[in-house]
Amino acid sequence: MIRTKEAQIVDAQNGYAEVVYFHVSHDINNRQGGTRIFNIVTSVLVTNENNQSQLNHIKEVKAVFKESTFKKLFGSLTSIEFDAQIDALMIEQIDYINSLAPVEGVVNNKFWSLTSEDLEVVTI
Repeated sequence: MIRTKEAQIVDAQNGYAEVVYFHVSHDINNRQGGTRIFNIVTSVLVTNENNQSQLNHIKEVKAVFKESTFKKLFGSLTSIEFDAQIDALMIEQIDYINSLAPVEGVVNNKFWSLTSEDLEVVTI
């Protein structure tokens, strides 16, 4: 799991800002479609009625790779190595997505314009 080092605006209308957490909820290998899909869940930490901290999911983004692209990027890693590095790889992916120039007519799934300097790996 990774999080932002500083609070990000999660509700601009109400001026609500929180530290944001990201984790991969699903890793789906769609062999028939030739893709790898990662569901990246965005959450904030809230206190429940029992005064315990828990993650409240606010958004989910699908990161879709063609299998050939996935193998080119990560093919040298075993499944165990990939799983061990998934948080660092997620930071790299967020950094990469946010470095892309906007494409007219395409909704970009930007992550608050974060860079790898704004994120850190954590365990909860």
